[in-house]
Amino acid sequence: MSQKYWISLIIIASITMACGSSEAKRNRRRAQNNRNCPQRLSGTWQFGAAPFSCGFPQEHAAPLRDRYNEVTFDDNASKDAERVRYMREMHKYINETATAYLQRREPQASAVDVEGWIQLVLATAHQESYFSHYRLGRDQLFRFFKGDHDHGHGMMQIDNRSHGVFINSGKVYDLQRHMVYAMDILYDGRQKSIRSPCSSNPVNIETVNRSAYSAYNGGPASRCRWTNPGHRWARNDQQFWVKHQQKDWSRFISSTVETRAETSSLAAPRMESYPSTPPQRAPLPRPRPTQNRRPVIDDYSIHRDSLKGDVV
Repeated sequence: MSQKYWISLIIIASITMACGSSEAKRNRRRAQNNRNCPQRLSGTWQFGAAPFSCGFPQEHAAPLRDRYNEVTFDDNASKDAERVRYMREMHKYINETATAYLQRREPQASAVDVEGWIQLVLATAHQESYFSHYRLGRDQLFRFFKGDHDHGHGMMQIDNRSHGVFINSGKVYDLQRHMVYAMDILYDGRQKSIRSPCSSNPVNIETVNRSAYSAYNGGPASRCRWTNPGHRWARNDQQFWVKHQQKDWSRFISSTVETRAETSSLAAPRMESYPSTPPQRAPLPRPRPTQNRRPVIDDYSIHRDSLKGDVV
């Protein structure tokens, strides 16, 4: 046989082996995806239904489906109407939960400070997940949002590489516990930014919230990351601030949101003139749940494992 024949045979064999290797890799990847995100459901980068939604253990899913029915995005409904309904309910839930959280930690917080805190939580939820958490598929399966190659869990994208203890406990699936855990991290970054601002930037809502998000997304050591436009993750900080300013979620709830134009009679310092040390946490009695609504922050003291310098 000629040399050309053997060369051709070797080339064909190499191509066949390469194709087989690629197919094997794809099969392994699919198997891994199925393990990390069973019953995977795609989506679009719109509020409430970002990709991907995943099935999760029934012992967690069953009780949560009824409790959080109002803040579950339902694929069986008309998409446009459902998105409006969902965003109004989710915005109300985030608003109430964030308010209750800050009032627990800072009983004398002014209305200006409460509003700044709410905007931080809302913009973080938008940046991390487009407010996506629970989703009911057309197959009637109750699912939970995962992102960042299945590392990020839920609306606030709590990462299993940094917060495995909390995630493995199963508490991450519960929206209230999920939010309190995430707000602990945001609050830490917020307070450090108030005590020790980045370079010569003034202490105001913009600098504090941007620093809090940088620390949330990149770990405590990344608190001043947003001041460096050349950082490899600068785009995350820029996108967060665009969302914070534009407040795209407001178009769904503009007719239902209560405004907070006046400062509380409990005259705590405004953000622009914050004290050098944060106020001490003071215990308060549990707030009574509003009629026909879930209690807010009914399990405030949630332990979380130590923070690390990984992306949340």
